[in-house]
Amino acid sequence: MPGEGKLIVIPKVVVLPKGLLSEGITINVAEMRLFYTVKTEGHETLLYTCPIGIGRSGFSTRPGLYMVRSKKKDPTWHVPASIRSQEPDLPARVPPGPDNPLGRYVLRFSRHAYAIHGTNKPFGIGRRVSHGCIRCYPEDIEELYSMVPVGTLINIVYEPVKAVYQDGRCWLQVFSDHEDRVPNILERTLLEVGRCLNKAGRIDDMDIDLSTLKEAVGTHTGLPVPVTAIRQ
Repeated sequence: MPGEGKLIVIPKVVVLPKGLLSEGITINVAEMRLFYTVKTEGHETLLYTCPIGIGRSGFSTRPGLYMVRSKKKDPTWHVPASIRSQEPDLPARVPPGPDNPLGRYVLRFSRHAYAIHGTNKPFGIGRRVSHGCIRCYPEDIEELYSMVPVGTLINIVYEPVKAVYQDGRCWLQVFSDHEDRVPNILERTLLEVGRCLNKAGRIDDMDIDLSTLKEAVGTHTGLPVPVTAIRQ
């Protein structure tokens, strides 16, 4: 816990993942964040985002394309045999209620027994605590449940480095590569910033602030920082 008197920084903007679906749910496991994009009747695109808890070491959620197979309010948790073998004190099933780790709402995936669900332990959000499922705060899953229909696509991605050109600069977000999937995170970051500038057509008139970039890689706080400036 932060403790009394600690400074807490809450970012009000995020860089969107490259794998963001134009319609559907995108989950960036490295960022521990869910994005839901939906088109309104007036063809306006709305974006909903929330923090999540993810699979712990050895139970990482597999990247790939899935679909919402079913929805359930006040679900019963039928404890998988693989989990009971590790925790034999667990019952075969847990009925709806405050002891149910699925919370009050669940969106089940089309394969691998994954689901997006609530939790009876909110302190697990922003941490690696599950067996591969995606956990949300109770308030967030209640909103998602009301918005997301069965059949919605789900894209699971792993992007610890994100960059975008906005307001005349390239903005960078770097998260911890907690699954050790990126052999050289600094090299990946330089590559992503280069792609950002090239896509914006600014590769020839912008300088990269290597000091700020390396600090972002070293601290991997996930805070968006500008890492370029117009060449003098």
